[in-house]
Amino acid sequence: MKTLSLCLTTLLAVTPSMAKDFSKCHGVAPYAGNPGIDGWCQANCKQGFCPATHCFCPDEECRAVNQWKDMNEMHEWCKMNCKMGYCPESYCNDACRKLK
Repeated sequence: MKTLSLCLTTLLAVTPSMAKDFSKCHGVAPYAGNPGIDGWCQANCKQGFCPATHCFCPDEECRAVNQWKDMNEMHEWCKMNCKMGYCPESYCNDACRKLK
């Protein structure tokens, strides 16, 4: 019981800004590529207001998976191809499919 209360206390003490790195948050279509919305997303998502209609904050970096996971050139392949809409699950992780 002591462990459970410690975990709950720790969980409740974590603020949104401690949860992840918000510096990679950026705007999504139709706002994608606008530095102003990128900054807005970074500031607001850090505070806990992060509408999916405007912002995306990657939880992890786009990376190759399976037999390609240790190949740097495949990480780059995933980034490039997933941005263009071709992003097979057997090659690239979920973060790649969120690239626009």
